[in-house]
Amino acid sequence: MKALVLQSSEISDKIGNKITFYGVESNETLNITTTATGLGHWFDIDGNICAYGDNAKVFSEFDKTNFTFSIGQYPGHCSSGNQFKVKQALVYQYAAGKKVQVTFVFNITIK
Repeated sequence: MKALVLQSSEISDKIGNKITFYGVESNETLNITTTATGLGHWFDIDGNICAYGDNAKVFSEFDKTNFTFSIGQYPGHCSSGNQFKVKQALVYQYAAGKKVQVTFVFNITIK
């Protein structure tokens, strides 16, 4: 968070906080709905956010205290060779209509 000069306690999945955490759909739309643990999302085969269930393939969960991500798969839903591109973003709204977005892109290959 040094890049934005903000504290991890300022990150939330609620609009209106200094920094809002989003999942990013494959069409680049920001999605505020978390579907995995904490600040996390399940993704389908196309890299779109989905609920834990039949369409879920992989997840990414952000630990704002340690500024780390955990990546995992839904047991039995992936096959060797599957590839996924998933994205999540931090958006800092610093003035009306002015923001900075940092997007994290994870290219995942199941071995």
